[in-house]
Amino acid sequence: MACVTQSQECDLSYNKIVYVEDRVFQDMSSLLELLNGNFIEDICADTLSGLNALQTLDLGDNLLSKLDDNPFGHLTNLLILSLRSNRIKTIHELSFRNTNKLTHLYLQKNIITHIKDGLFQALSSLKVLYLNDNKLKTLTSLAFDGLRKLEILHLQNNPLDERIPQDVFEKVKNLKILKIDKFILCCYAKKAIKNLDCQSNDKNEFSSCDDMMKYPLIRACLWVLGILATFGNLIVLIWRALVPDNNRVQSLLLSNLAMADFLMGVYLLTLAALDSKWKGEYFIHDVSWRNSPSCRIVGAISMLSSEVSVAMLTITTADRLICVVFALKFERMTLKSAYMVCLCVWVVGVVLSIIPILDIEYFLGNSNGMSFFSQSAVCLPLQLSSEKPSGWEYFMAIFIIFNFCSFFFILVAYMAIYWTIMKLVGGSASAHMQQESARAIRLFIIVLTDFLCWMPVIIMGIMSLTNASYFSNLTGMVYVWVAVFVLPLNSSVNPILYTLATSKVKEKLGSVFSKFSIRNKQGRAHPSLEMASMPSDRNYANTIDWSISSDLTSPPMTIVEVPLILQEESSDKIGYVVCREEDPQTDEPPLFLVKWFSQDKLQEWEREVSIYIKMSQTGNHPCVLPYLWHLKAEGCRLTRSHGDLPSLPPQTWLICFQFVSNITLGAFMRDESAAILEAKLLCRLATDVLQALRFIHQCGICHNNINIDSILIQKDTGRFPSFRAVLCGFGCASHHNPVTLPDDMVQFAQLLRVMTDRCAELQDTIEEVQYKQ
Repeated sequence: MACVTQSQECDLSYNKIVYVEDRVFQDMSSLLELLNGNFIEDICADTLSGLNALQTLDLGDNLLSKLDDNPFGHLTNLLILSLRSNRIKTIHELSFRNTNKLTHLYLQKNIITHIKDGLFQALSSLKVLYLNDNKLKTLTSLAFDGLRKLEILHLQNNPLDERIPQDVFEKVKNLKILKIDKFILCCYAKKAIKNLDCQSNDKNEFSSCDDMMKYPLIRACLWVLGILATFGNLIVLIWRALVPDNNRVQSLLLSNLAMADFLMGVYLLTLAALDSKWKGEYFIHDVSWRNSPSCRIVGAISMLSSEVSVAMLTITTADRLICVVFALKFERMTLKSAYMVCLCVWVVGVVLSIIPILDIEYFLGNSNGMSFFSQSAVCLPLQLSSEKPSGWEYFMAIFIIFNFCSFFFILVAYMAIYWTIMKLVGGSASAHMQQESARAIRLFIIVLTDFLCWMPVIIMGIMSLTNASYFSNLTGMVYVWVAVFVLPLNSSVNPILYTLATSKVKEKLGSVFSKFSIRNKQGRAHPSLEMASMPSDRNYANTIDWSISSDLTSPPMTIVEVPLILQEESSDKIGYVVCREEDPQTDEPPLFLVKWFSQDKLQEWEREVSIYIKMSQTGNHPCVLPYLWHLKAEGCRLTRSHGDLPSLPPQTWLICFQFVSNITLGAFMRDESAAILEAKLLCRLATDVLQALRFIHQCGICHNNINIDSILIQKDTGRFPSFRAVLCGFGCASHHNPVTLPDDMVQFAQLLRVMTDRCAELQDTIEEVQYKQ
């Protein structure tokens, strides 16, 4: 190796130099540059002696593994030093002792693990420092001591712990450009240095240095959805606990759905509260928050809520699908089996949510130790970018694959349900287009909300696996909206869709408000019922004349017996009596079935009267108990035929029907001497019930209590077989809605099964008797 003694440049780059002798450059004091790309493994002070005019030293792309004490001590005029792309792991604290004129130092692409305190203390003129692409894990408060003129600092691509001293950048007040990996480290730097251009690789779309939620609109959504989800579902839970439901299975499933959605509300309000608490200083708490057990627990709650909610929606949809589409092929879920299914869902959900909390290596970050739930300020492990964070396969399996399958099933199921309902009422579609349109809209909203909540996550999750170049431009604000708005949306609207918007709830609330209004009216002997509108069918209710005239009366009647029918509707405040009209000109006066309501059951009377009025506007049907009139007992003279019969309570409200029979289908089936349920009679009675259901559905009414005790058997000699089924017992009836209509058909299917079973039992009895004879 030789260079001209007085030369200013000596290009020794990309040779195979392994060793440089001491004082080899002794007589080349005017050399300005020495280049790179060899196999030099070590360098000491004597190696570079004599180069007192050297300004640029490029030792990059060599095999240097360490820097000893003052190797550049003779380079007093050195301005630029490049040690890039070596294997340097340790640097002696006095390595740069005599290079106080150095302005550019390049140490990138080595394996430096830490910077000793005071390492750069002699570099008072340094303006550019590259430390990127090393193995730096932490920085001390004195790491940059002495660099008062430093303007550009590159620290990116280092596994720096975010928990560094807050004053680490206090020594570089003149810094103008900083490149670093972590957004939160930029916050430390910006706090110490004004007007700093800090560029971080992980663009934090949720948070700023001051706020956990840097966008006011996102913050508002967090509060609004959190309040809706928490209090909406809490109201649903209280409602379903206090108000009994005829469909106990469906009520149980929806209660569990509300519980899961309630947890989502707790999650959202927790984030909103922390955002308010740490406003103005969030960066101080970011690392401790994301690494805390609290973040893991909150993330687990969110995951538990989301997946249990999805599972409950799927199970609820499956139950409705069986009830409506496959009512005669599969048995409906029993209450016991529903409890078991819900228990299993919660157990599986809890297990799946707790597993990532455990310190399993698979869920810990490869370099920074961040756990599965610690990848963002909202503690959600969303895989919505081309990066592959720890546990991304776990996220894909649960949030993408399972949710997609669930959504696809719900979509297909509701399409089948709607198609089946349309076929059931297809013959009267023109007369009830408004009701069918309302049903279609509600089913559409249910599917649409599911689609809006899940499909963005599913699509983005799939796109993230493709590493599409255009996808990286989408994942910023989209990620924020998915996490804070899209995912919790279901939890906020489910209480409205599945409970609060149903006709039963609106009917109950309407009754409460009506009762409150009536009690506040003054100057009336008895209340006007003009306020008793039906919230589930407001347009219809407004057409009813509820007012009761004081001179409205019925013919005098005598109570002749208390019937044994409709026992499940009877109590000490509601009951039935059979009355006979007092008409001396008639030898056989007609009988009437009168239902009475005590004064505190006024709302139930109003609701049931609205049902009968709505049906009577279409006309009577031979298979539905004929409604005649309704009024207050003061307008009807009722006497008892003998003293053993009960007297009606004072201030009683009445509904009168034509008396058709005192034999229910249940009693008829149990009486083997009355008739045998042979095939013709079975078909006849089933057809009667089906025609009755079709009639009331055409009238916009759902019965909600089809069973063997809500059907009377009337003798009809004008037909063969000479029996007719008459539907009665409308105490649980309601105005039309997409939920209760399927219940009627399910109950009819169950009724048909009971009839066929009884028919088979009677046939076996006949065959046994014939065999014995």
